[in-house]
Amino acid sequence: MLTAGKELMERYRPDMFWFDTWGDEQEKIFISDKRRDQLIAMIRQLSPKTLINGRISWLNPGNDIDFLEMMDNAYPSELLQRPWQTPATMVHSWGGMPKIITGKRQKK
Repeated sequence: MLTAGKELMERYRPDMFWFDTWGDEQEKIFISDKRRDQLIAMIRQLSPKTLINGRISWLNPGNDIDFLEMMDNAYPSELLQRPWQTPATMVHSWGGMPKIITGKRQKK
């Protein structure tokens, strides 16, 4: 992950690195707290301007992220002290659905 992340940073200098972990216990198989911290440090070193979202490790994003990330179509139940965002869709689907108008399917 560090090698691929470094290549992306050096080639494209992104303004944001948006991660998408799911928040289940298998997450720790793919990104440990140590690996999360190494990845964040590498991104910060190569481009301090690059934003990092909280789904770098949803279960424990650490303190060096730029904003928390809610689960899809979810919103915090209380006021948060950190910036946050939610990946949301008006039609509760990430796929293309050509017969949708204002969030409802057209009747045939």
